[in-house]
Amino acid sequence: MRLGVRISRLAAALALGAAFATPGRGGAETPAPNQAQPLRVCADPDDLPFSSAQSGPPGLYVELGRQVAQSLGRPFEPVWALSYFGKHAVRTTLLAKTCDAYVGLPGIKGFMGPQLVYSKPFLHIGYAIMAPAGQHITRLDDLSGKRVGVQFSTPPQMVLAERDDVKSVTFLNPEEAVKALEHHEVDMAFVWGPVAGYMNKTSLHGAYEVTPIAGEGMEYPVKIGFNRADADLRDKVDLALEGARPAVADLAAKYGLPTAAPIELASLDEPVMILASTSEPAPPAAAEPAKEAAAPTADDVAEGHAIFNGTCSHCHGPDAVQSVRKIDLRLLHHRYGDTTATVFHETVTKGRPAKGMPNWSAVFSEDDFKKIYAYLSTIQTD
Repeated sequence: MRLGVRISRLAAALALGAAFATPGRGGAETPAPNQAQPLRVCADPDDLPFSSAQSGPPGLYVELGRQVAQSLGRPFEPVWALSYFGKHAVRTTLLAKTCDAYVGLPGIKGFMGPQLVYSKPFLHIGYAIMAPAGQHITRLDDLSGKRVGVQFSTPPQMVLAERDDVKSVTFLNPEEAVKALEHHEVDMAFVWGPVAGYMNKTSLHGAYEVTPIAGEGMEYPVKIGFNRADADLRDKVDLALEGARPAVADLAAKYGLPTAAPIELASLDEPVMILASTSEPAPPAAAEPAKEAAAPTADDVAEGHAIFNGTCSHCHGPDAVQSVRKIDLRLLHHRYGDTTATVFHETVTKGRPAKGMPNWSAVFSEDDFKKIYAYLSTIQTD
């Protein structure tokens, strides 16, 4: 599951509806009474190079899931579920116990808080710069004067937005950016590395060099997630993964994932997703959220902090640390004063698609929003 990119796509098309297929539609048969129960693994039906329910290559995560199930002596059963809603998809599948494991969750601090337990990382994935073979990228200045394809509301777009010497060309998904590169509509593409590598291997015959990029928000380790009640299963899967490391390397090569050591580009700013901007007026005043019966407690702030770092930090930065002042969430009160609570509630419940901010009302409850706001209120500065 391209969770990082899927979350970014919610800003681009990063509030698409989530749909879920019937569990077990992967062809596994109901086990006989004395047969081991299947290992049910959640997988996106249309997310190559990671997973696919169509004829053809099944995807890296599906093949790895099969190998792990075999190591455990259990049949393998995919549970097909679209992953557009990222964290919400995990809640409605793994946490709802329609599957036993979710392959491909980001190994970032605080993701889903204490609700899940995770395997050891088995892969690192992230964004990459795709350029014609022979054009070696070693620093950000190598993009100067170039037309660079980026995906809407992703860390690469945010980074290049600060560069006047680079012409960014925005696309809704990484596939479109790669196709634009093939047709010479852009000179390079700074997009999701697994997609770039897979397309380069399968349809572009290796004509491009795909360079993975290091840095905050640019890459993360990949793990298998489990319901926290299934820690014993996690431990067994960890043992299976130890023996599967050569197979993971082979699968990464098979699906064209960039395997070179990622490079650290100079001047990479921390990526953000815009909550509000001083370049436009605040949203129209809306009805105030219902007043809280009491001031937020320390537990409320702690839970809000965990939710923020589990979901929002992907774009806003861990602990809301942000170097671009005009979109620094620690300056909300400085910008909006007494209307800060109203602006916050309006933004998170209705979104600002033009600025890359999705509507989160289908994912979080009013109580969640209050806790997130309680946390943000504790870190406001002038």
